[in-house]
Amino acid sequence: MIFLEKIIDKESFFEIIAKRRSIRVFSNDPVPKADLERILAAATFAPSGTNSQPWHFVVVKTESIRKKMAAAVEAKMDEILTWPETADKVRRINAYRRSFTFFGDAPVVIAVLGKDHQTIVRKTIESHGVVQSRNRPSSAHLSVAAAIQNLLLFASVLGYGTCWMTGPLIAAQEIEEILGVEEPWYLSSVVPLGRPAEHPVIRSRKGLDKVVTWMP
Repeated sequence: MIFLEKIIDKESFFEIIAKRRSIRVFSNDPVPKADLERILAAATFAPSGTNSQPWHFVVVKTESIRKKMAAAVEAKMDEILTWPETADKVRRINAYRRSFTFFGDAPVVIAVLGKDHQTIVRKTIESHGVVQSRNRPSSAHLSVAAAIQNLLLFASVLGYGTCWMTGPLIAAQEIEEILGVEEPWYLSSVVPLGRPAEHPVIRSRKGLDKVVTWMP
């Protein structure tokens, strides 16, 4: 900790966290491979359960593949709209269409993969018939999420915009096929990346009094 205090200005680091924004419109500026490598390296330094590091990153720079991924999401939305239970929800579902597919316009798309990991303790507990999913989320999911947060923050440090997307997962199987993803890996999130072409306002956050309970 003393070492970190010597190389990091605490207020600057907090500002990076506080001012990071989800970017949905990107410039066409190319992203150098060296920058991508640094961003991905930052992601790999995230904590993970028993140091399992259950993540893999597929970097998509080819426009035709990005568009194919987005088209798969569009097709899935069209399919969903044919279901009887969506008859009275067409307008609301279509409102999500752009929000689920804009990643195809970014110069780089990072498909974040995860794979299941269970400790011997978790396996033993579940073999005994005790299901802990409600009280104990998958450590693999949480580990991958930590890696994504590192990725977003360091991309911001280098001046890039990103958006952590799970909407495209409605077409997870189709995207996995496009990218050649095989078990045990699965698509966890999609992160478009590039120079921002928009500057969203800073959204308010709930005060600590709303989200923190101090125990005596």
